[in-house]
Order: sequence, then C-alpha cells, then structure tokens
Amino acid sequence: MAGFFVQMYNQFMLIGIDCRYLLEKRPAGPEKYLYFLIKNLALIDTSNEYILYFKEEPSDIFFWDLTNGNPNFYYQIVSSSILWTQAGLFKELRKNPVDVFFSSSHTLPFLAVKGPFKARNTSWVSMIHGLDYIHGYKNLLTASRVKIPMILSVRTADHVITPSPHTKTALVSNGWVDSSKVTVIPEGVSLLFSSNIKKDRSVLEKYGLEDKPYFIFVSTIQPRKNIPGLVAGFAGALRKGKIPPETQLVVCGKKGWQYDESLETPKEHGVEKNVIFAGRVSDKELPALMHFSVGFVSTSFEEGFGLTLLEAMISEVPCIISNIPSYRSILRGYDNFGSDISEPSSDLSSDDLPAFLVDPMDQESISQGIAEAFSNYPQEYITKAKEIGLGFSWENTARNTLAIFEKLE
Repeated sequence: MAGFFVQMYNQFMLIGIDCRYLLEKRPAGPEKYLYFLIKNLALIDTSNEYILYFKEEPSDIFFWDLTNGNPNFYYQIVSSSILWTQAGLFKELRKNPVDVFFSSSHTLPFLAVKGPFKARNTSWVSMIHGLDYIHGYKNLLTASRVKIPMILSVRTADHVITPSPHTKTALVSNGWVDSSKVTVIPEGVSLLFSSNIKKDRSVLEKYGLEDKPYFIFVSTIQPRKNIPGLVAGFAGALRKGKIPPETQLVVCGKKGWQYDESLETPKEHGVEKNVIFAGRVSDKELPALMHFSVGFVSTSFEEGFGLTLLEAMISEVPCIISNIPSYRSILRGYDNFGSDISEPSSDLSSDDLPAFLVDPMDQESISQGIAEAFSNYPQEYITKAKEIGLGFSWENTARNTLAIFEKLE
C-alpha cells in the first residue's frame, strides 16, 4: 500500500499519529508502546480514520500486522532531509490537517501547533514516557536537546498523557502544565510473557544458560538504568557466597548512550565471566529467557513506567527492583484506567508490595535483595504479582487513549 486516501467529507475523526521510529530495527520500550497502542486502536475503533506518518515506507506485511487489516488505517511517507518533525511533518500537517494529532516522541511540529502557520482545527496530544534527561545525559547540551522539546510539547499540547502518576506529578510540579490537562493512562503487557504459555528451553543453549541459574535485566543500556550499581550488587552477592558461583547476570538490551561504564563494570568487580551482555533479545526469545530466570532485576534511578516489570510479573518470576514511585504504582495496580491516580507516598512501607524493593543508590541493598530473592522469595508474591500484572492490558490503554481523542475533537 502506498500513500493514503482521505474522505473529503468525513463525519468521523481523522487522527494522525507520529510513527517515525516505528520501523526501528532494534525497537525499545517507546516503540513497543506505540506498536501495541496502534494495534489495539485498530482492533477497537472501526469508526474513525487514521493516518500514520512514517519516514520510510513500511512493508505490506508489517502494516497489515500493525493495523490488523483495518481499512480505516492509512499511511503517509514524510520525506525531509533535515528536521523531520519541524520541517517535513509541519509542512504535511499544515497542507493536510487532521482533527487530532498524537505523538509519543516527546516533540510536536511546533509551528503547526501555535502561531500564524498553525494547522487548522487540529487538537494536539503528546504522550510523555518519563523524564529521561534527569539521569540520562552527562552533557548538559545533549540533555537540553532532549528536555526543551519535551517541555515545549507539554506546554503547547491540548492534552498530555503519561503512563504513571509519578510522571504526571513531575510535569505539574515543574509548572509546565495544569493538572487538568494531564491524564494517566498505564501501558499494557503482552500475554506472550504469561507463564500459562509453554516456553521453549532451547533459547537457554544459545546463551550458555542450560545448566546455570541466572538473573535477567531487560532494557536499553544507558546511565539511568544503573547497570554499574546492579553489577556491583550482584558481585557482592557472589563474593559473599549468597548465591552459587555459577550464577549469571544476563543483560538484555541494545547499547543506548554513555554505556562504556556499564560494559566495563563487570571486569572491575571480577565477575566478567558471570555477566552476559546479550544485546537486544528478539521478541520471540525474550519471554522464554524471562520465564526460566531465577529473578528479574532492575535498579533504575528513574522510570516513567516499567513495562519490563509487568512482563516479569506475569512470567511468575521473583522481582528485585528499585524502590521508586513508578514501580510502586505498578505493584499497587490500577483499578481504574480512566481516572487520574494520585502519586503514592514514598514513605509507605514496601512490605505489602509483591516484590523485593531495594535502594538503587546502595550496593549492599541491591546485593541483599538479590541474595534473599534467590533463597527465600515468597510464593505469595509470585501469585499476587501475576494477578496484578494481568490487570494491565493494551486494549484498555487504547480505549482510554481513544477517549482522550474523542473528548478533544
């Protein structure tokens, strides 16, 4: 399929979605989010029309899978040698405006949003995954390049979506947006991770894990993920004999930025033979690697949500995670996706939450969490966490996002 056809007198909404990163060969969390959001919008919405804006042409197979063959979904290739959003997408949206435009890329085509060149009668929705710039970049100039477009998106959008109450609170407390313009819509989880689906053990042979216990970490390698702290805590548990000497730490994720320290840390602690940097693991292999692990570990300093935690929860594996707001919110569950959820208090005891929560700044806390999870993880935590995790669905994410679109139109 090439190009798109738009009815001139359409009684329904025409919704545009920024898909510039959706064809990434090594998709990370934000790309997963957009993929599952669109896929579920295509399942539940047969009334409105959608235009998906790509930098290059998607294959017929990919587009059919993405949209479930929904005939109301089209795509448009936006070509621009420089400034794809601020030049190419701006030009396209001003020439062919839509009723609602949605971006989860932390930026908008700002000339089309405000000012004398703005697109006619378009409502703008920006999804902010989290505040990566806080821990993500040592270079202030690079951090500003990430932070400034995000702030402008929040300030200029007609509505903002965040995946957690923590991210909403941060945006509002910084004075960038009024609380009434922000809605918390949690992400969903793929049922491919469910322990009810049989997993193939052959993947263990590929990574040399068939006869070794291993903990698993899943995410892009970048500073805020605190891999050096995780490796130091893991090394401490090994050194003290709290876990078997053959235990492995499998780091699943592509190299992001400023990753050298993460890659060098195992050697510094003498555990280079116990740490496997597996790179990005395929969507086919990851559920099995998660399922057969002795525990999921994440000692991030900051998370906007925590998709991999959800995947671990429904995989029925022990979870050793940072005691940070977004993770606590997930562990408490979201009983009502359509309502804003207040920020959980940081001084609440974590004893009632079905995971081992550790201090990401304290290597001893991480080491102790890993050791205790290996030998003494409560079965009731496994059961409760799975029940909570299954309450998150991409269909609900799509329905609540569509409700925002319809409210603005």
